[in-house]
Amino acid sequence: MSESRPTESLRGEARRRGVTLSAVRKGRGIAAGIDPRVALGHAGPGEVPLSRRERRVIDLGGPDSPIGPIRLRGGGKDAGRAHDLIRDLADLLSGDLAPASWDARWRGRTFGGQKLPSATVVLAAAQAGRIDADRWGS
Repeated sequence: MSESRPTESLRGEARRRGVTLSAVRKGRGIAAGIDPRVALGHAGPGEVPLSRRERRVIDLGGPDSPIGPIRLRGGGKDAGRAHDLIRDLADLLSGDLAPASWDARWRGRTFGGQKLPSATVVLAAAQAGRIDADRWGS
């Protein structure tokens, strides 16, 4: 294996050696005493992969809310869907999103371990104070 120069970038070393970036990362990791999988960005031995870890819990309402806490896992897909859900919830509560649009997109779908209710249930819960409309519908 070729030695890397102390200030040489990954791309520079890969280009000079004629190998892939992964090969350089793996080689540098092995030289530093790191497990090759960890050097490539994967979970190490005995670790849970990021895609299976719970990363964040979003509580969209109070304890009586029809939308309970949503548990997000690693990865951009859940984060993107959570952003869409929060945006649509805010739009629904502020009147910018029609209830039919909410129902078409979210009603009955399971997200983060929670089955999402219809727009009628969400609006009734907000009116009864079970969802903080000031927080989500501003």
